Amino acid sequence: MKNRLTKYQLLCILFFLCMRVSSQSISLDMPQYEDMMRREQLQGQLNPSISFNIRPISITTDKKADSSVYHYSVENRLFKSIVSTKWMKVSLLPLSTTQQYVTHHPFMQNDGAMIPAVGYQHLISTGVYASLGPISIQLKPQWVYAQNKNFQGFPKEHDDQAWATMYGFWNGIDLPEKFGNKAYQKYLPGNSSVRINFAGLSAGLSTENIWWGPAFQNALILSNHAQGFLHATINTQRPIQTTIGSFEAQMIMGNLTASGFSPPSKYSTNPWWIKQSTGDRYINALIFSYSPKYVKGLSLGVTRVITMYEQVRKELGQHIVVFNNVARKNDSQNYDDIVRDQLASLFFRYFSVKHKFEVYTEWGRNDAFFNLRDFIQTADHSQAYTIGFRKLMNIEKKDYQLLIESTHLQRNAEFFIRATPSWYQHRKAGGYTNNGEVLGAGIGPGSNMQLIRFSKYNGINQLAVQVERTAQNMDFYQEAFSGDQAATRKWVDYGISFIADQAYKQFLFSGKITALRSLNYQWYQPPSSSSVAINNNWDVNNFLVQLGITYRW
Repeated sequence: MKNRLTKYQLLCILFFLCMRVSSQSISLDMPQYEDMMRREQLQGQLNPSISFNIRPISITTDKKADSSVYHYSVENRLFKSIVSTKWMKVSLLPLSTTQQYVTHHPFMQNDGAMIPAVGYQHLISTGVYASLGPISIQLKPQWVYAQNKNFQGFPKEHDDQAWATMYGFWNGIDLPEKFGNKAYQKYLPGNSSVRINFAGLSAGLSTENIWWGPAFQNALILSNHAQGFLHATINTQRPIQTTIGSFEAQMIMGNLTASGFSPPSKYSTNPWWIKQSTGDRYINALIFSYSPKYVKGLSLGVTRVITMYEQVRKELGQHIVVFNNVARKNDSQNYDDIVRDQLASLFFRYFSVKHKFEVYTEWGRNDAFFNLRDFIQTADHSQAYTIGFRKLMNIEKKDYQLLIESTHLQRNAEFFIRATPSWYQHRKAGGYTNNGEVLGAGIGPGSNMQLIRFSKYNGINQLAVQVERTAQNMDFYQEAFSGDQAATRKWVDYGISFIADQAYKQFLFSGKITALRSLNYQWYQPPSSSSVAINNNWDVNNFLVQLGITYRW
């Protein structure tokens, strides 16, 4: 009886210890709040130990729990408390709806459950959060509808060589041009989770979108470009403080689903299509972020991802494979080439409260090195990177922000002499996608992007103008075209966006209007085009109008 009482007391102690660390998170479908918190950190209003390298960010109203994640104003703005006691908490999550219309061809990025489609599209989400001691449940389902109108895709006017080259990409990644030939709608679990939380750690099951690394627009490894997927997770909820600095980490194990849609075809029979497996792909991924104690504002980190078909994982009998075979020399009989794909990245972020700026970069490889000598000799093999900068300014007592980011996914010239996969592409492992969309940078394989955003802000309210340029799939372009006109066939998008976020009572209104010009759309030049690239009948205009409304109960 005495032993039973001791165990009962121990369980009670653990229960009450856990009570205060349960916290809610800012889902990636509410980027305005996360962006506001990032600005507040540069202004010295948020604990500097938060790296923003692992998102969604957890928050709490309990100052005693951990001041590093205390953010009372955000909590009150987002979550309507229904029950709040020492033992239990229940809150309503915001009701949010996003509607948009695209005129010519898909080009949106980082829109979660939405799909690349033309025409009208609508996403709606709401839910409830509840915690009982160490156990937390967040139910935040989504419903998405897309008109999914027809549009001019990869043109049949391209010659067979261009089509064969494009299929070299489509055969290595589940990245359909169009999601079927009818309207698209789905009910999804959305940003939902069931967790057990203890001492700053959390473990459970989740379908939430995840963002890894410091990037604003294009994360190399994980972003909210694709819809979330079911995964088991163990992660830190807050920076873990030690004598040498603070640490944050997350490991996930999950399944990625196929879109079920095939690429377009030039002929009634398709001589180039290698049908991909429609089975689930397994993903095991890890991120580790470290903030040194004596260098305030600095965080360093590493990520690694392994994907393979679920059937292959079952044959291996392993779930945690992210620590296996970091170097290719440890592979037996080229096992890595046959059954799995891997990506890895290094990143850093540094911010200064004094000067109100941050600078960050993420550099990664899409193909493992054979050994240390190979890494030193060809460090840029299969590389990609994102570099960014943010600066806050106060001019005549008004706050402004300048944000610049550049992303490069294009292969370097080495691919002519050494086989180099395009980023996110892998013929034997189905590519790095979920439901037909890339899990990382939304610009997709082989593409490069530069953007500049200038905005005026006051808290969460923001008026911004953004100019961007995207060179579409330069890997395909370099393989498919040669000759006198090759230099003028690049498909390059350039455009301008006007963005507004405005809070009014219980509402947050978010609007975006984008005007885009596509030069050499789909890399095509009709015979009537100028040989010196003065004009092209396939230069097209594209427009997006988007309105988001969030109601905070």
